[in-house]
Amino acid sequence: QPALLRLMVVPGLARRWLAPLLDELLAERPGLRLAIEPHATFCQLQTGQADLGLVADDIAHLPGYYHTLAVPPVFPVCTPAYLAQHGTPASPAALLQHTLIHEDDGEWWQLWLAAQGLHVQLQPQMVYYSADQTLDACLAHKGIALANPLLVGPELASGALVRPLAQAVALQGYHFILPPGGAVSADMAWLMAALCLRATA
Repeated sequence: QPALLRLMVVPGLARRWLAPLLDELLAERPGLRLAIEPHATFCQLQTGQADLGLVADDIAHLPGYYHTLAVPPVFPVCTPAYLAQHGTPASPAALLQHTLIHEDDGEWWQLWLAAQGLHVQLQPQMVYYSADQTLDACLAHKGIALANPLLVGPELASGALVRPLAQAVALQGYHFILPPGGAVSADMAWLMAALCLRATA
């Protein structure tokens, strides 16, 4: 029987974007066997850890082989209920008066704000380590998070989340990586192409 293809993926992308596509992908390629392992904090693969990784990172940090899935625009999101309670920020600077939900120790929001000309140091009280957690907090009306279309497409379409500001910045991409000495099999090549097609649709 065909080998099991082990794919390690950052959790937000695994749950919010990849999981809904799996039935379709498996139907398109009978015989494909997939194992998906969410992992929040990896940027490279060790030998034997997985056959293929899908990370969110800057190209400069990536080891050896990589293939870019997408570099999506990043923008603030929150619930209509949050805005009803706290008001809509009039500008990026006004975001600093709101509760910002952090996926790291402040760096992600600092990069986004810097792209708007706002250079600030943030020291969040609460730090999450995956977009999955930040968006769950956001959907619970706890504040404003950063997201991209791959992570929140359905929520934006349904109105569960809204964009309080129009500004968007492409900060980093999602990239496929291999473990040291890893090779691209026919199934891996097919999967990467199929996912790239859906990421840009």
